[in-house]
Amino acid sequence: VVPTSRHEFIHLMLQEVDGEEGVVLLRPLQDIS
Repeated sequence: VVPTSRHEFIHLMLQEVDGEEGVVLLRPLQDIS
């Protein structure tokens, strides 16, 4: 279960980076959770 605060944090990160970079950053975050 991903806390809402963490979910929002990830969402904000994806908005700040390009699409390709967002995918790269999202993969390790998903692996941790």
